Amino acid sequence: MKKKQLRIILSFCFVLLFVNSYALEENKKPFVEININNNPSCNTSLENIAKAEIWNLENEPNILINGKNFSDGFHIIQIIIDGKIIAEEKINPINNIFERKFNLEKPLKNLNPIIKIKIDDDFTQIFNVQLNKLYGNVKYFNGKPVSEPIIIADDILTIGDSLGYFEICLSKKKYTVSVFDKDYSKKTLECYLYDVNLSKDTNVNILIDKLEVYQLHCWQGFSSTYLHFIPMSVSRANRIDKEKFGNQKLIASQPDVWPEIKKDEIKVFVNESEVSVLTFCVSDDFLYDVDSKSITRPAYLISIPKVKNSGQIIKVQVQDSLLIDGKKIIEKGEGYYFGFY
Repeated sequence: MKKKQLRIILSFCFVLLFVNSYALEENKKPFVEININNNPSCNTSLENIAKAEIWNLENEPNILINGKNFSDGFHIIQIIIDGKIIAEEKINPINNIFERKFNLEKPLKNLNPIIKIKIDDDFTQIFNVQLNKLYGNVKYFNGKPVSEPIIIADDILTIGDSLGYFEICLSKKKYTVSVFDKDYSKKTLECYLYDVNLSKDTNVNILIDKLEVYQLHCWQGFSSTYLHFIPMSVSRANRIDKEKFGNQKLIASQPDVWPEIKKDEIKVFVNESEVSVLTFCVSDDFLYDVDSKSITRPAYLISIPKVKNSGQIIKVQVQDSLLIDGKKIIEKGEGYYFGFY
């Protein structure tokens, strides 16, 4: 091997060693992550009849701080917002990590605050935060406003007003934002909004009824956009023997508990403009094995004309009909996908 080639190889190895060492040192540096709940204090409860559960829900505006690579033992942490110290407390990392929630007296008025986290005298991290609002009205499909709609996004809860107006302030992407009314699981189901990642204040007007569009996912195909979802029905679930409530496997295996949606019972909107459903397919969605038998439910895969990768909110509306005591019932529901927004 020539000396010049050897020098090049040795130089490359040295650079690679330096980069890896630097990355390793960077991974050992202390840092914090913050998550802001900038929504007013409130509380409520919801009952899930099929699961035989009551959910007691409450919200307090807060800043959640997660720290890594800090030495174990006591430290002093300060939270400084727009130059004002709003909290100063002791923290005690264990195994070099800590998590601490600091409640706020009220939501921040400034939705673009500068937040500084200071720990002892030798650590400071600054965040230029952008808080965005998702807001709008919640109505039933018949046009009647939902009084005091309940909005949930992970650990965030907000409650709308008597005319159905709501707003929820978000600092990070949420996998789901869910919208309920007080009759959830009795007369209605929720509306799901998936992959909600806001870059600006966004208006969305939501309809709820007796169906839900569950697990709505979208992805780009070669020349179309694919949507996959699972519809659920409150009327079908509630006509099951009540002794089975609380047993999800038993409920899922009941005949006729899952809606059967036809292609012409699906509408898709992109930024509120209706688009055509190009293809339609029903598949079995596996749930679990019961006595060596696979329990599945129908899932739906459809395609629509290809959408852009930004600035697009996709809405899927579905309906289903069934007979209850000889009377035809038409159920409706909708769901949203923000992954292309």
